[in-house]
Amino acid sequence: APHVLFRWGDTLAEFPDWAIYTPKSVTPELLALDLDGDGAAEPVVSCFQGGKQVSLYDLHVLQQSNGTLTDYRFPESLYEEQLSDLLTLGGSGETLAISLGSQSIEAALPEGMRAEALEHLWTGAFVSWLEDGGSLWLEDRPALYPADSNLGSVVSLAVLSARVSFSDGQFILSDMTLQSNLS
Repeated sequence: APHVLFRWGDTLAEFPDWAIYTPKSVTPELLALDLDGDGAAEPVVSCFQGGKQVSLYDLHVLQQSNGTLTDYRFPESLYEEQLSDLLTLGGSGETLAISLGSQSIEAALPEGMRAEALEHLWTGAFVSWLEDGGSLWLEDRPALYPADSNLGSVVSLAVLSARVSFSDGQFILSDMTLQSNLS
């Protein structure tokens, strides 16, 4: 069975549940970041998960205590449900207004789609993790639901970013920004 054997300092641990074998054979990205603010870097591992018409990366933060490494996996519900719930949709006709708090953008919908018919966007379809200046950022590209769009491919309309921190086994998203995905 596939598994990961991970060494951090003098600690060696096996993680049998990590999915690292993907159709594209994307190598996991390893980072050492202080996500909990205690002054010590934790191992952070981003693993490509793939999928049909999606791009997903699993995130694992490992914490060392008494010679044991404990794996904390970023819960998909944070971006699949909670981020989606933070987005407000409006607009009319083929112009969709997307808001996140006081931030708002407009996006042109594909022909035949109407803003009034959309209840929410699909978050969690395009998730990646970026390191910037010692901070970790989640980047999600909210998209039209494939069933709603009747298109051959997924249409991403925005880029939602959030700083990721970690405390007491819990992930926290903050400093969220919303930008247009259109050039």
